[in-house]
Amino acid sequence: MIRRGLSWLDDRLGVQAGLRAFLGKPVPVHGRTAFYLLGGAALFLLVLQLVTGVLLAIYYQPTPEAAHASVARVMGEVPFGWLVRSLHARGADLFVVLLLAHLLSTYWVAAYRPPRELTWVTGCVLFFLALGFCFSGSLLPWDTLAYFGTQGGTEEVRTAPVVGELLLRVVRGGEQVGAPTLARFYVAHIALLPMAILAVLGVHLALVQRHGMSRPMDDTGTRTVPFFPVVALSDLATWTFLLAAVVTLAALHPRELGAPADPLAAAPAGIRPEWYFTPAYETLRQL
Repeated sequence: MIRRGLSWLDDRLGVQAGLRAFLGKPVPVHGRTAFYLLGGAALFLLVLQLVTGVLLAIYYQPTPEAAHASVARVMGEVPFGWLVRSLHARGADLFVVLLLAHLLSTYWVAAYRPPRELTWVTGCVLFFLALGFCFSGSLLPWDTLAYFGTQGGTEEVRTAPVVGELLLRVVRGGEQVGAPTLARFYVAHIALLPMAILAVLGVHLALVQRHGMSRPMDDTGTRTVPFFPVVALSDLATWTFLLAAVVTLAALHPRELGAPADPLAAAPAGIRPEWYFTPAYETLRQL
């Protein structure tokens, strides 16, 4: 009965044929090198972010009165909650690092050459969406650093010509960072940005499947290896190493939670954006 049911589904969906085509597709020999494994590594970290984010969202309460306490509860009362939060935070940092390395490596080998222009464009869009993920998530703990960091970060929107003031009110939901800002950042972080990044990622992966891996400009060879098991095992080894690295980093350097945000207090000295926002921050300071 089960076999007949699976056969009925396969006749209509073509799962087996599609799976055989995917696993048996030829991949250039250089596809096993470290640079060409960065994309799969970034994809693995994105999945880790989605899984840990869902676990955190179960306990999170997106209001100024309850946000900090709900994060403190996750870290102090929920079994291994501190580890899940640290995995989410440290994984986000590594996700940005790998995406940036992937972009730079593809640019270095000129992987944007025709017919892969749209693959490059969608990859750049994914990078900026990842930065949006990081920025929107930075406010959610609602501690002192999160509050005043967001206050300063959103203030840079004001420098946009003509529409700066309007954009600032749209982002904050008012003149200052407050409950409307937290609600907007929360919705963006758990709904809008995930939908956007999954949609763009789907197009990106479809383009990679359509055009295959690019070859280095000086590579005229035709040697290939099957995706499974050769490249698949390389990806699996990379993912295993990444998981071990993120767990070790999260366990040894867990993400701390500061004091609850006090909008009436003075901003602590020396607050700066995360390292991946530093170029934009320094550029805007000079305007």
